[in-house]
Amino acid sequence: MNKSFIKLFATCRLVKGVVRSMIIDSQRREFHLIPNDLYSILTTETLLTEDEIIEKYGDDNRETLESYFDFLIEKQLGFRTCNPELFPEIDMNWDTPRSITNAIVDIDSMDSYDIKSAICQLDDLGCEAIQLRCYDILGYEQLSEFLEYVVDHTLQLRSLELLVKYSEEFDEKSCELLLEKNLLVSLLVLHSSPFTRRCKSATQVQFVYVKQIIDSALHCGQIFPDQFSMSINHLTESILHNSCLNRKVGIDRFGEIKNCPSMTNGYGRIGEIKIADVINEKKFNSIWNVSKVQVSICKDCEFRMVCTDCRAFVEVPSDPLSKPLKCGYDPYTGNWENWSHSPWKMAIMEKYGIKSANII
Repeated sequence: MNKSFIKLFATCRLVKGVVRSMIIDSQRREFHLIPNDLYSILTTETLLTEDEIIEKYGDDNRETLESYFDFLIEKQLGFRTCNPELFPEIDMNWDTPRSITNAIVDIDSMDSYDIKSAICQLDDLGCEAIQLRCYDILGYEQLSEFLEYVVDHTLQLRSLELLVKYSEEFDEKSCELLLEKNLLVSLLVLHSSPFTRRCKSATQVQFVYVKQIIDSALHCGQIFPDQFSMSINHLTESILHNSCLNRKVGIDRFGEIKNCPSMTNGYGRIGEIKIADVINEKKFNSIWNVSKVQVSICKDCEFRMVCTDCRAFVEVPSDPLSKPLKCGYDPYTGNWENWSHSPWKMAIMEKYGIKSANII
């Protein structure tokens, strides 16, 4: 006789989908797909012991139910206890004192606009993570001088990702030296490279050479499992907020302030308006609260709490709550479509006026 209760660890979260559900283990940063029957048991039978659950569903289902319980214990997703009331749920509310937590900054060159002013304004707002994307060739010395400026003029910034066009100046030794001197850089991607290679600096920071040609902000918004985030911060934020745009600022290659550089609507140019003034506009920050439970199709998806969202490229451009166009998952069948062979590439080209099909 087993009179104990099955209790999920507090760091594990349940999400229900149409054809299946999932358990997100935020401590191990992994997820497990489960049948909807198990989701139902874990959410509705919390007051019943294992024996009482088996009694309720009948002895014919004993083997299945016991396999469910064994799975939870084996994967260390749950535990047995006679006192479940001693293990309260963790607080899933999200908040931050930072006005802006992250930003995407696009440039053609360091002279596209006053990028130094943009970086300082973002730092004043508490921005802790910036992705800098350069579409044209940027000199190694020019980049080094810019990074030195960033280090000397920022206090809040904790992470800087660089997406830079490949040139022969960025050989492996030069990249290693650049990363060793600039500890704020958490990732360096060299696009439009003649070869593909993944390397690590002595400080264990990755720098990656990729053949893909990235020449504009249109190369954005793809959703795939390798981009899922299982961190507790992402989970709590995604409950009520947009998993991509919340507390984000985008600056396009011309210095226009946007929610994302890929979006068409701008709010003024760096040098003409302050970022602090833009983020206080209701039209700008209202999109921060567009969560996945509001988005068509996504609201029925079991992956909705761990994936990112894209409001720049959507299936129906006139519908602000339309599903991301570059997501190849169908939650009603549980199948992924291979994006590289997707007919949606042509749809993107037609809807957004893209002349090249070279899209991530």
